[in-house]
Amino acid sequence: VVQTYVQRAVQTKHELMMADCSTDKDALLQGYDSICDQLKSKDEPSMLHKLLLALAYGETLGYLTSYPQFHAKLLHLIMKLDPFTPPRARQHQGTDVSVPTSQARLFTDYVIADAHLALCLAIISANSTFAVPVLETMVRFLANQNTICAGQPCDTGRMLRVHSTTYHILILVPKALPLLPPIFAKHFPFKLKQQEIISGYVGQLLQVLYYAPSLFADVYELCIRHALQIDVEIRIRDDGNVSIEPNKQDEDEPAIFNMDGTNNDRNHDANNSNDATTKADEMADKLDAIMLLMFEHVVSVCRTRLDYVETYAILLRIFDSYILATHKSKFVQFLMLFICGKYQSFNLLNYPSDDRSEPLYRDFASNLLCKILDTRQANVHRQMSACYLASFISRAEYVDSKTACESIAVLLQWANLYIAQFGHSSSSRTVAGGNMCATHALFYTVCQAAFYIMCFRGADAFLHYDNTMSKLARQHIDEEAHDSNDRSSVDVDTNIVDIGPQRWLQVCSHPQLQPLKFCLESVRREFLHVAKVLQLLPSEFVRVSLLQENLKAQQHLPRARRTSSSIQTAATLEMKRKSGGVGGLGQGSNPLDSFFPFDPYLLCKSHMFVEPFYKSWVGSCDQLDDNISLEFDTGDLDDESSSESDSSNDSDNLSIAAENDFAPKSLDAQSNVEMISSSFAEEIQSFRKHSISSGGSW
Repeated sequence: VVQTYVQRAVQTKHELMMADCSTDKDALLQGYDSICDQLKSKDEPSMLHKLLLALAYGETLGYLTSYPQFHAKLLHLIMKLDPFTPPRARQHQGTDVSVPTSQARLFTDYVIADAHLALCLAIISANSTFAVPVLETMVRFLANQNTICAGQPCDTGRMLRVHSTTYHILILVPKALPLLPPIFAKHFPFKLKQQEIISGYVGQLLQVLYYAPSLFADVYELCIRHALQIDVEIRIRDDGNVSIEPNKQDEDEPAIFNMDGTNNDRNHDANNSNDATTKADEMADKLDAIMLLMFEHVVSVCRTRLDYVETYAILLRIFDSYILATHKSKFVQFLMLFICGKYQSFNLLNYPSDDRSEPLYRDFASNLLCKILDTRQANVHRQMSACYLASFISRAEYVDSKTACESIAVLLQWANLYIAQFGHSSSSRTVAGGNMCATHALFYTVCQAAFYIMCFRGADAFLHYDNTMSKLARQHIDEEAHDSNDRSSVDVDTNIVDIGPQRWLQVCSHPQLQPLKFCLESVRREFLHVAKVLQLLPSEFVRVSLLQENLKAQQHLPRARRTSSSIQTAATLEMKRKSGGVGGLGQGSNPLDSFFPFDPYLLCKSHMFVEPFYKSWVGSCDQLDDNISLEFDTGDLDDESSSESDSSNDSDNLSIAAENDFAPKSLDAQSNVEMISSSFAEEIQSFRKHSISSGGSW
């Protein structure tokens, strides 16, 4: 009966529209309007179920799909229908009237949902042009915002039915597959939505990839783009506190009235502080949930070597397009650190040493180095690449000493070439009047990247350099001894591993550029410590530089009435350096406004995926430094207090000596290197005593 009723109503509507008759249509279309009203209100679930079944039958479906312009209202109501949610209670004569429980079970038992989804499949089977509206209906069901807002858990039965229907749509209309990514982007929840809504939607998008793997790149790109929007909202200040990035529009708006005085202003500031902390926690939780889902999905889909390589290639393209171009992203980039580390573990566990492929981390480092050296790239992108390279090499636990050494060597080689061209460039003639930091920002960023890597990996990298040079020397001696025409060894370009003292001296002692002066303060101090231990720079140059650092630090201390203080010795200052170091965001002045993208990962739930591959801050030369530790007795402590005034009076002379005495007169600094090796043994004893008596921290 219902089927006949629906067919007649649709047929009458169709005939009237075809005939374009001018008679009164209201009486003739009463049945058609009642169908539309029932789809809109859902007041009678049993009747709604019968209507949905009837609309999918025979001629009725033909009328709907063949002449959609005549039945636009009915088709719109079908697509907008929510078959999973019972209707709300309605007001009738001042009382709430709800649907009976027996009728409401048609929704909760998915009876109406099954009929509605079958109707959607029938519509798209009859006319494939309905692919977009039907897919939008499915994606809207995946968002599941109404259920989550009501505080209910994720409806598994609902999601299984929606995914099954989407899968059958893609089988019926294969050309509909490219239509899904724009629809996914259209329905992605805004970043201010609840965490459950955002994470639920991301989880359902990742489920789509199991039956539509060709959408892998598009879905990952969409999720990472929205994760970046949340990431940049979180601001980590230099003191370690977390806040939300302020809205510039809100900052520019002046206060209109101040009616209640200063007490209310204080309360208002306190409330704003609490609100900012709460918002920061909420944003962090949202980002944490997204990262957790993506980490878990990478683990689930990567089963073979090819899976890892393909996933890495997709993530690398997204990194180049979005992550690298986002200033001060803090967490999303850890997907690259994770996939490289996961592949390295997979390689070590499943393949012998002679059958292992090239590690992904070397490809990632090579990609960043290519961007740094590419003159076609914008300088800001090259600077960002240098920051990413330095942080990745330093923080990735699995990066070997060979990669660290080669990366530093490439950065030093580029810096030396920049210095060689400096005298011939127009920028060298405008040094006195121009802004050095802005003019040579790329040079200073590259130098800082090399310094930063040395702070973390200096001992390993220098050991690899020393072993490589020794091996090449032995091979050369053996070849000369045998005097063989057919030499088995291959000539190796030593520039790719050369991080010797000559290169460091050429870069650090340039009298005009002075790269150490424009580095992050904590990086500069730590690098000078590494340079002292590894003998990268002349001992007097390091001593003078560290003395200037200590004097500068004392000048910036707030002056107050002195009550009591602990004795500052070389040992106590050394302990302070080890506890501070260059971990986290770094400390002190930051002339380049630079950042290190792989600073500690602070998201709680997803931290477990990063921790196995992450290298926390441990001084790279602390163990080596123990062999030449600064030993002193109580007599040295007495000398310290008496020599503080002398060291401050000599600071200006030492500064001039640092600029003139250690600057290379030409690019050939072989004589300086010989001076280092011959005089280091004699100077180390005097340096120990000198550093304590002058109040130095090293």
